[in-house]
Amino acid sequence: MVVNFGRKLKGREERAIAYLTMAIIEISLLVSLSLSSANTRDNQKLDISEIGELKMTDTKPTRTVRRGRIFPEIQWSEEKKAQWKAEMAATRHRCQVIFEKVKPGVIKTHYNYFMAIDPDSEDYFIDKNEEVATQMARKKNRMLFHIFWLLMKPE
Repeated sequence: MVVNFGRKLKGREERAIAYLTMAIIEISLLVSLSLSSANTRDNQKLDISEIGELKMTDTKPTRTVRRGRIFPEIQWSEEKKAQWKAEMAATRHRCQVIFEKVKPGVIKTHYNYFMAIDPDSEDYFIDKNEEVATQMARKKNRMLFHIFWLLMKPE
């Protein structure tokens, strides 16, 4: 059975049509079975209560619910998490010191820009777009850096 609504059907509409089609088929099968059993009993009148409860079959298999991590074999211990947070805080502090040194000269010309600072070489990369500043820092093979937003108004 093909139903054309003049447009492409969405997933919910397709499922609804499939459920209705299945229900119609089940009803017609149950009615035909009831009629054939009624005909064998000396043409007695069909009683609707003989059909029984209608159940719609599921056209879609049941989806298994996945719980937990995507990669359960990669689990950080609490010590490793604490160590990583401490390293990030130390990196941010080192970058903050460099930022405070260069801020007075840079803020006048680059207000509302982003600055990526490498704490090891004290290099910094400035751009209006945060992603571009990040890419500039990564292009120099710097994986450890911190981003600052130059938002303080010049005096």
